[in-house]
Amino acid sequence: MIKELLQRWGIKKAPKEDFGCRCVLVVDDNKVDLTLLKRTVEKMGHRVLTAENGVAGLQLAKKERPDLILSDCRMPEMDGVAMYKQMMEDPELKDIPFVFLTAVDSPNNIVECFDIGAANYICKPIKPKLLAGQITAIFKEHFGSST
Repeated sequence: MIKELLQRWGIKKAPKEDFGCRCVLVVDDNKVDLTLLKRTVEKMGHRVLTAENGVAGLQLAKKERPDLILSDCRMPEMDGVAMYKQMMEDPELKDIPFVFLTAVDSPNNIVECFDIGAANYICKPIKPKLLAGQITAIFKEHFGSST
């Protein structure tokens, strides 16, 4: 199933930018989405950490201090919004760019995520080229041009 979805998404080779190997934390309670996101980001040449809810994601973020976090909004135990709000209270984590991924594309949800400081908001189903482009743009903004 994963292989079919990767083929349908057209994931063969993702564009690589020379930002070195960055660390990206992906947090999602849907195992299929988690696997597809992980593989998409790995194809860009980055190291990927995964967590299945905000509690585990927050613990990993504190331990590993990733360069970017991609997180589902709605998850059990702790959702992405609560995770992000806790990160903003931690001086070690508050500068990590955070992108919300969600199937809920209501204007109120989108506005809430941007109001609290999200780097971006991407609606599911995720399009790998869009995701790769967003990741590249965020890395360019936060780490400078690769040239």
